[in-house]
Amino acid sequence: MKFRHNSTIGVKKRKLGCGCFDYAFSKNRCKMHATAEDTQKRMEEAAEVLIKEEDLQDLIQEADAIVSRYVRMRASDKGGYCECYTCKKSLPWKQMQAGHYIKRSHLFLRWDADRNIRPQCEYCNCNKNGNLAIFAQTLEKEKPGLPEILYEDATIVYKPTRSEVKQIILEYTGKVKFLLNENTRNV
Repeated sequence: MKFRHNSTIGVKKRKLGCGCFDYAFSKNRCKMHATAEDTQKRMEEAAEVLIKEEDLQDLIQEADAIVSRYVRMRASDKGGYCECYTCKKSLPWKQMQAGHYIKRSHLFLRWDADRNIRPQCEYCNCNKNGNLAIFAQTLEKEKPGLPEILYEDATIVYKPTRSEVKQIILEYTGKVKFLLNENTRNV
């Protein structure tokens, strides 16, 4: 007979729900089976959370791709060429990149195609880190005060949900389809 901590009531071994003949530890299971099953359950829950987080990352990458495509297509002419926002080099829109004035790590402005994202050549976007001085001057000419507004908006802490990112994907997919239809009509 075994006694529990600070108790005078004895506990006997018996046949448990896990199939063992032992003392009941947790939920009519022995200590070994209770520990193993509870650990397995925690590991499965952690795996589900990890899968959900990866799912969000996949959605974010998809949103980045469709917004980039929209920004470059929107700026292209009938021949499919667009001009770099900072150096004015003209290239086919497929060779351009989506340059961000406020970097993509600021999620509030990451997909703001109207205010924060413009087409840039690879040299300006990658080698010159966005060529931000010229980017700011051009934004200021386009809309006075916009660079300051974007810097203020960059301080907003924002974490998108899956449904918000899916909505961004749907919105910009529709805009890209519209641009594709417009370009086929003009040709």
